[in-house]
Amino acid sequence: MKLIRKCILFDIDDTLLTAQNIYIKKMLNGKITNLTSQQFANENKTGQDAQYSFDEYNCPVKVKNSIINAIPIYANLKLLARYSHSGYDIGLLTARKLEDTVHLAMNEFLTANLNKNYTVRRDLVFAINDPKYFKHTNNSNDSDSNASDSNESSSHAKTSNLKLSVLRELIRTRYSDVVLVDDSIDNVLAIRESGLCRVKAIHYNVKCNENKESV
Repeated sequence: MKLIRKCILFDIDDTLLTAQNIYIKKMLNGKITNLTSQQFANENKTGQDAQYSFDEYNCPVKVKNSIINAIPIYANLKLLARYSHSGYDIGLLTARKLEDTVHLAMNEFLTANLNKNYTVRRDLVFAINDPKYFKHTNNSNDSDSNASDSNESSSHAKTSNLKLSVLRELIRTRYSDVVLVDDSIDNVLAIRESGLCRVKAIHYNVKCNENKESV
């Protein structure tokens, strides 16, 4: 049967919201520094012996509060509403863990900042650092600019691969067209270079507060 449904997936951190009071801890030369997800994304992680802890992203209370008290990024909330009005299913594709917690917290956030018509179905929430997604990669740890659970410099590539796996499955089984909105240029370029048909990526530039269709 031909698939005709369409879906748009949004990254969460620094795409739909700026999370509050949740940090990645950087440990270097005996000093501990708290980094936001955006600060972590901008870190030069090559040539230094720093280690990073994502423990706060493993705490359900911390995760929930970081979302429901977050600062909305209205450019992309408006984009979400526009695509919803056009008949697209709305989903979330994030490098966080704790998928159930993220689902409930994001629906509370969306209801508060838009309204109940824009809540997201549970089956369209993908938190790719939950263990069930590890089967899609040879590595058991992953992280990206949106924070998860790894100290490795190859984290961007692994996150992109995990996100691509989700997109491939949605195109194969459920949707004729899928759109991803993400602040990570690495994820956007990975989609472009993958040759994945019927998937479009929109890059959200945090610094400029604008989104741009790039695929």
